[in-house]
Amino acid sequence: MNAGFKITGVEELQKAIEQAYSGSKAQKIRKEALNAGGDVVVDTLKKNFETFKDTGYSRDDITRTEAKRAGDTEEIKIGWNGDHGRWRLVHLNEFGYTKAGKQYTPKGFGAIARSIKESKDSFAQTVAGKMRDAL
Repeated sequence: MNAGFKITGVEELQKAIEQAYSGSKAQKIRKEALNAGGDVVVDTLKKNFETFKDTGYSRDDITRTEAKRAGDTEEIKIGWNGDHGRWRLVHLNEFGYTKAGKQYTPKGFGAIARSIKESKDSFAQTVAGKMRDAL
C-alpha cells in the first residue's frame, strides 16, 4: 500500500531556502522538516491504533525512516518494523479479510486511511512551518 501524499504550495519556501543556503544545508532543512511531519503522522497512527489495541504491539511497532532523497524527491516511509512482526497482520486489520466464506471487519478496519486523512493538513503545516523557521 502506497498512501503517500504530495505537499503543494511550499514551492516558494523551497526556492527561498535554496537561494539562502548551500545545496547540502538546504537539503538538511528539507529533511528535518519532513522528519517532523512524519512524526505528526506517526503520532496520529498511534492514537488511532490505541482505540482497538489488545497487546499494543501493532501500535508499538509503528516506525518512521529518516528522510532521504529518492530520485528527484525527498521521502520518508512509515510502516511496521518491530520485534513483534505486526507488519504481517496490519493489512488484515486495515482491509478486513474473508475466512471460510465470511467477511470480517476488525475493530481497526480503516485505521491507517483514517490516520492519513486526519494528519494530512497538520503534516503539511508542520513541514511548511519548519521550513519557514529555517529562513
